[in-house]
Amino acid sequence: MTSKVFKSVFFSTLLFLIIGLASALWFAHGLMKNNDEQLLNEYTEALANDVNHFGKDYAKDLSYGSFRVTLIDPDGKVFFDSKVKNADQLPNHGDRKEFVEALNNGFSSVERYSETLGTKTFYDAVKLKSGEILRTSFTTKTVFSMTWTLLLCLIGIVLISAMISAFIAYRLSVSIVRPINAIDLDHPLKNDVYAELEPLVRRIDMHQHRINDLIDKVSRQSREMQAIMASMSEGLVLFNSSGVIISINESAKNIFKIDNSCVGKNILNIDRSALIRKYFDEGEDLNNKIEDLELNGHFYRVFFNKIDTEDNHVGYALLVIDATQKRIAERQRQEFTANVSHELKTPLQSIIGRAELLENNLVNFKDVVPFAQRIRKEGENLLNLINDIILLSRLDEGKRLADEPIDLGHVFAGIKETLEDKCKEMQVSLSIKGEAPKLFGAIRYFHQMLFNLCDNAIKYNNPGGHVWVTYRHDNDYVYINVQDDGIGISKSSQMRIFERFYCADKSHRKSRVGTGLGLSIVKHIVLLYGGTVEVESEEGKGSLFKLKFPKKTVRQS
Repeated sequence: MTSKVFKSVFFSTLLFLIIGLASALWFAHGLMKNNDEQLLNEYTEALANDVNHFGKDYAKDLSYGSFRVTLIDPDGKVFFDSKVKNADQLPNHGDRKEFVEALNNGFSSVERYSETLGTKTFYDAVKLKSGEILRTSFTTKTVFSMTWTLLLCLIGIVLISAMISAFIAYRLSVSIVRPINAIDLDHPLKNDVYAELEPLVRRIDMHQHRINDLIDKVSRQSREMQAIMASMSEGLVLFNSSGVIISINESAKNIFKIDNSCVGKNILNIDRSALIRKYFDEGEDLNNKIEDLELNGHFYRVFFNKIDTEDNHVGYALLVIDATQKRIAERQRQEFTANVSHELKTPLQSIIGRAELLENNLVNFKDVVPFAQRIRKEGENLLNLINDIILLSRLDEGKRLADEPIDLGHVFAGIKETLEDKCKEMQVSLSIKGEAPKLFGAIRYFHQMLFNLCDNAIKYNNPGGHVWVTYRHDNDYVYINVQDDGIGISKSSQMRIFERFYCADKSHRKSRVGTGLGLSIVKHIVLLYGGTVEVESEEGKGSLFKLKFPKKTVRQS
């Protein structure tokens, strides 16, 4: 503020000084001009009277000083000039303004300015009794030429005046601003100021209290808003009426793959998807929208709302909810429902068909037992499918059974005993390698997981084939591998074998009956305990399923 006051006072004083000097020069120039014109008129009148009385030779013998005297014939020819010896060599003056006016009116007064010399010449012309023209002239410097002559003096005056103005301006600005700068804005009423500042101090105090209250309120609301936005799993972006981002939470940054630099920028500079462009192209006519958006491989539910206060439109709010898992779950549910319906219908149709034949006595007596066996087998398959569906449903919900000590050696022995008849039928050997670790977990889950893997390894093997279950562990993980030398799995099927009801070996689907849920159950159990499952396979050379569990989740004893 001191600088502003200083500049105002200094430049105002300097401007007034320059205007004053310029005015004085013009005023002096006017006085000089009037004096010169009056002197020339008096001189011309007196000289004309003398020449008329004594004759033109009288004029030739006079000394004229700073005046120039010229005698001109009525035809414009100069026959005498006080400044030029050979006056007859001067050009004809018949077209000169002063000559023409004097010849016609008897007297003329004219002034001419020379831009080259920076001088002004005054001419008076009088018509003598003889008809000849007497012209007198006087040359003087203009105000500009005088100023140039006095330039050094003027520069000195301006510099001295500028220094005096600067000193005065500085002292004035300091004296004016010092009480204002000394005001304690935190406690305005405690300041000792001169009377002129007291109304200002009171207003500052009043506004200070209002501002503090507003700052506290806004800060509190801002902290609450930031806490809410930060804790949201949904993406939230707030815009002003021009579409410029004014706030964005972490979830929205992750969704749109942007950082804090987006704040203050238009959303169209960051995301130009058709949906976003459509929102802002509609402008003021935009109504609240609910849309589905696919972005970066994810599916989102987008809520786009206008924010209005009374009759004013102040901005927009964009709420983005990740619906990817919901979309996947919905698709899986639909596929699961369709597959379950198909898988349940097949054995039921077989059971119902054979039961109808028996009911109507359309079966030979010798075929009754095979029919009953077939009905029992289909019933067992149906029961197995229902049990698998129930188990898979429980795993989908993430339900863990009570943990208990597990001896995988005993679990494997039970599995081997259960599958003994199938091994003999398929001519496949089942063996274990390594020392089976003792874990904590749900015995039912680990039994079902190993049973499904061994059952598949036997089912999709060749006569004379082998199945090996291998255990090992280190400081961090427990490893369980199930390997066979059977028919193998094609590359295209390896990414899908853990899907529900997916059957990699289509050609053997009828001869090798299963629910199609075994490997899906295996994957869910492994994930439930924080593990991973991988498959390595080559058609005609067998398959290897590799399970890895963190010890902290299976709690090795």
